[in-house]
Amino acid sequence: MLLMFELRCNYRFGTIVSARSITHGCILILITGCGLAGLVGCEKTRLSSPASPNNQNSDSKEVFATEIAPEPTAKTNPDRLISNGPTDNSIQAGAESNEWTPDAPAALSSRSVPEADSFTVMTWNLEWFFDDFDGDNFSKLAKDQTAPSRAQWDWKRDAVAASIHSLQPSVVALQEIEGRRVLWYLAKAMERNHAMSYREICIEGDDVFTEQDVGFIYRSDTDDGKSNSPEAIQVEPTLASVFGRTAAMKRDDLMADVSKHLAVEYEIVRGDDTERVTVFNLHLRAREEAIAVRTKQARTVHAWLASKIRAGENVIVLGDFNAEDTTIPAEPTSDMAAVCGLDTGDSDDDLVDLLDRLPIKSRQTHLLSGKAFDRILVSPSLLIDDPNRVDLVLAKFERLPELNVKGSVDVPQEHWDSYWQISDDNRDISDHWPLMATFDFK
Repeated sequence: MLLMFELRCNYRFGTIVSARSITHGCILILITGCGLAGLVGCEKTRLSSPASPNNQNSDSKEVFATEIAPEPTAKTNPDRLISNGPTDNSIQAGAESNEWTPDAPAALSSRSVPEADSFTVMTWNLEWFFDDFDGDNFSKLAKDQTAPSRAQWDWKRDAVAASIHSLQPSVVALQEIEGRRVLWYLAKAMERNHAMSYREICIEGDDVFTEQDVGFIYRSDTDDGKSNSPEAIQVEPTLASVFGRTAAMKRDDLMADVSKHLAVEYEIVRGDDTERVTVFNLHLRAREEAIAVRTKQARTVHAWLASKIRAGENVIVLGDFNAEDTTIPAEPTSDMAAVCGLDTGDSDDDLVDLLDRLPIKSRQTHLLSGKAFDRILVSPSLLIDDPNRVDLVLAKFERLPELNVKGSVDVPQEHWDSYWQISDDNRDISDHWPLMATFDFK
């Protein structure tokens, strides 16, 4: 498909730093190297710092500047509109409760940081991670969900940074973010408060109603001293992509557009060993009544990745699936079955839901009782140790409510109706709980 783009050039670095699609299609962004590659529908870019909100171009929220700019001087969540309580096939069904109660005390410092030679991937829906500046928001909903003040935005940003620092993951996939600028603020908070270096990756999505996006931050260097060991890994993003449906996919009534997604291919290096992993971050349509659309979105995501899975490549799909089906393996006609490839008739393109590594009572990932909206799926290549070479293999999978919960778990309705009235010491960061997978070289 021939695509046309409006290109914004950074002449200082000799690279194109942003592109706005004029026609719908697949946008590929190469994020290493310099200069043009002569590729249709692609750009090479260097990740630069977001522009000041006061300098945002009116026709595009994601305009990047060559100079670092200073930070600028009742919550509503679509996920919340899902019916309360468990369904018949809920993870809460049965005698055991899956509610989580924090230990006393639930100190983040009690957790051990993964080894420097492990590759760790976290997913976390941050629930309206919007700063206090609404001048670059256009919908009423997005404006209403900006942080009420600079102090309250600082609290949320720094709370997220502290939680991430406690485990220092290699890659963090985040949902419900405002855009690249807030990820840059988060990365700067990691550096300022915790002497850790992270960089951000974000491509603006198509959700104009909520204006929420998805994005990544990743460990970018070894300045914090954790990686002094020669066995420490390095994480290098080599390709960031957003996808569109082909003409054939649009004619197929079984698929739908996915407005919030981002795929990044990472090169994971440990000494002389190198593995490549595609990490696909998504946020699918919410609400129980949206199951038909969500299943079509899930089927589209799998179609984009199926060839990689069949080829034995390392693929991770993670984020907020908003799935109502909590059975594992998934019900054959469910959205989770579609995204895992269980409805294709070909087991060679299946993904594996890591939630089944947790006890049934520990699978809840959301403030709503019995809900497991958040998942990490992996290709079989990440579960099976190849005896003929050194490769990445899953070592551990964790649910991490203690990174999110402050004091006791928030009362759901109070959390949503009076979020900023709850004291800082008792306010949960989000209504979602993080998940993390650890992979070791073997």
